[in-house]
Amino acid sequence: DWFAKALNRAFEIKLVTKDDFHHKADHYLLKKLKKSKDPVVKKYLSYCETNEETFKVVWDDSPYDIKWKAKFRGVNPLYLTEKGLLKRVTDADVGFAARFHALKNKLQNGLKIKRLKS
Repeated sequence: DWFAKALNRAFEIKLVTKDDFHHKADHYLLKKLKKSKDPVVKKYLSYCETNEETFKVVWDDSPYDIKWKAKFRGVNPLYLTEKGLLKRVTDADVGFAARFHALKNKLQNGLKIKRLKS
């Protein structure tokens, strides 16, 4: 979303043309955006950074800027018991089950993200 906003702004100020977009390589466009002196383009590009100085996850009821939902892709494999039965790891390991389900719930409910840089 932020990169799209930076790119749209670049089109508005004629930093990037339709010809650039359709016929130039991605690294060419990114280089033009990064060299831009436009404060709006710079702001949105800075939001694309992914480091602990830029964003933090909000775990409590504090204010946040976006809610990010991700598809849970956890693996809960089957294993063969001594009795020859197939069981899930979460059925055998309570600690693993707790961590597995906690992460699944967090991702399904969405992570609240606070932008630290403006």
